[in-house]
Amino acid sequence: MSAALTGDLAEHFRQQTADGVVLGEAPAFWGFAGRMFGGYSAAATLLGAASFAPENSAVLSANLVFMSPCTVGPYRVETTDVRVGRASSVVCAHLTQDGETRVALSAWFVRPDRLPPGPRHGSPARPPAEPVPSWRDNKNAFDAAYARSVVNFPRDRAGFTTLEGDVELWIKLRDPWQMSSLLARQACDVMLADAHLAESVVESARADRSRSFSLDLSVRWWGAGEHDPAGDPWQLLRVGRQAGERIALASASLLDAAGRRRADIQQHVSIGPKRTGEDDG
Repeated sequence: MSAALTGDLAEHFRQQTADGVVLGEAPAFWGFAGRMFGGYSAAATLLGAASFAPENSAVLSANLVFMSPCTVGPYRVETTDVRVGRASSVVCAHLTQDGETRVALSAWFVRPDRLPPGPRHGSPARPPAEPVPSWRDNKNAFDAAYARSVVNFPRDRAGFTTLEGDVELWIKLRDPWQMSSLLARQACDVMLADAHLAESVVESARADRSRSFSLDLSVRWWGAGEHDPAGDPWQLLRVGRQAGERIALASASLLDAAGRRRADIQQHVSIGPKRTGEDDG
């Protein structure tokens, strides 16, 4: 069993399997303040789990729980349960550092042709010939890895509190590894989702917010026919926001350039005042 990483994707995630454990190294580029970007840790956990699924599997659904922040540097992905069936398989795994679980995951894997076809949402605005930049492009060092073209997106962070309708923007990774396989593109989906869902609800509720962190991330993928590595890498992300007093929920859809839904995504975020003695980091 192995949905092994190949080509550029392996270079980005630096994972290898040793005695049933996937070992990886999170580079500093994908971190901030010494912490690993949550989308990177989520994608690393998903790809590690895929190593224990049948070969050439695609992810049907994944549920991730962020137990504690990951740090830049070495990590391990270990399985807690693997059940391989004829049509589908489930893998439960966790990413650990220093003997502690940082990310817990349960995921269903299927053959790519078993993914239910994604419904169409009409014809969205065409992907941009040139990106329409925003302040978000330079928020973190790793944001340079993405190209964005805003559709309904605030001009500054404060604009989230008055933004009407869903957050909406075109996005893609600049490097081609996102298209090298369907599994690679799904890892890309996890990364870009975590980079924008939490932000959308946190900034919307920033009136009393001085600290926040992601609680979980759930993704359910739809099929789009045979994977085309030469297909358009632009995807349209639409994020709906619901902010409560201490818990916020972001619900999103991810559409391809033809207007077909590729994934449904949800993320819960904890928001609240800074704890006594806690610094701004």
